Amino acid sequence: MVPTAWRLTLERSPVIRLGDAELAEALYAQPALRVFFPFPSHGESGLLSSTADPFHEEVPRVRPAGDDVWNVVTPWSRQARSRVLGTRLSAREAAALVAANVPAGSGPAIEGGWPTDPSTA
Repeated sequence: MVPTAWRLTLERSPVIRLGDAELAEALYAQPALRVFFPFPSHGESGLLSSTADPFHEEVPRVRPAGDDVWNVVTPWSRQARSRVLGTRLSAREAAALVAANVPAGSGPAIEGGWPTDPSTA
């Protein structure tokens, strides 16, 4: 499913969510990021570790900063708030920063929803 999602994203297919084309290409150009499920939403671009709900996000996300520049932030969680890793970056710079901050042991994305921990339910 992940390779198909990337292909449809790069082909600009109307059957999936589309984010910024230049940013999508820059993210895909980073081999470490190709194993994650591309998930643009509300102008931002996330790379998920699962392909369905419940989604899991471990990789920094890219947010628009206006004027075709981007901010990179860590994912928000119940344990930690997002923090900014870089601001006002080009698409290529943002993608490189995301790739440099993939947590050890992350990926590839799993098919379906992220397994829930029964102790946190």
